Amino acid sequence: MSVKNDEIISAISKMSVLELVGLIKEIEKAFNISTNSVNLTPISSDEISKQNVKVEEKTMFTVSMTSYGEDKINIIKKIRTILNLGLKEAKDFVESAPVIIKKDISKADAESIKVELEASGAKIELK
Repeated sequence: MSVKNDEIISAISKMSVLELVGLIKEIEKAFNISTNSVNLTPISSDEISKQNVKVEEKTMFTVSMTSYGEDKINIIKKIRTILNLGLKEAKDFVESAPVIIKKDISKADAESIKVELEASGAKIELK
């Protein structure tokens, strides 16, 4: 015997409040559950998404240079300052792009490096 949801809802809608309370108690007993521990407050799908997805904000970033752009000399100067390198080391570093400039640094430091190098034409990624 298969009872459809519509038939159940129709039967419930014809019941009085006292009959519904009795039905709830019988369901609790039959299935060994308690409605006291169940939150029956309707919530929106947005609220469900917020509860199910815990967004962790990144605190540590990696700054990568994918391209040094048109102004290689200026990028070399900035890399020398950022990484405290000699001229030859900085030149070799810049020419080896794509390359990681710094790892595990704060968001503020990463953004600062990105802005400084992008102002000179470099392509920078934060990961």
